[in-house]
Amino acid sequence: MKITSKLLVVTLVVVVICGIFYYFQFDKFNQSDNVAQTNTNNDDTAPIIDSINPISGPVGTIVQIRGKNLSGFEGDLGATFEQSNGKEFYLVDKSGNYPKTGGSLITVIVKEPCEKGDTVIADYSGKSYPCEYEPMTPGVYKVYTEPWGKKSNEVIFTVL
Repeated sequence: MKITSKLLVVTLVVVVICGIFYYFQFDKFNQSDNVAQTNTNNDDTAPIIDSINPISGPVGTIVQIRGKNLSGFEGDLGATFEQSNGKEFYLVDKSGNYPKTGGSLITVIVKEPCEKGDTVIADYSGKSYPCEYEPMTPGVYKVYTEPWGKKSNEVIFTVL
């Protein structure tokens, strides 16, 4: 009888530990290192964000987003930082490394894409338009990329 109850306790402990491991292993998003675990697209050309580093910082922080299939038209690289109120900031890669296909790294500076009163000139058309300025405020932002109309998974960045 004693062996059976000890075996039952050991089995129960193993089941609980396995359950905890399963939860953290297959959780969509591991908050400790901000690494995405899943992709919502079932397409080999779909963009996938694997990690973002750092996961937080003040306006002006340089952030690296790593993954695959991150580049769009003519190698464009950029990421959208979306506030909880739905306001989006599209930040363009600052590294100058524009791969024609694929793309595994986006480097952005977390700040407003333009300053109040600026005139913005479109990269390819050359058309100018006034800056639609809104400051990036502290908070949690969903970060994703959308090359070729295919949206990547989302990771989180916190503006301090």
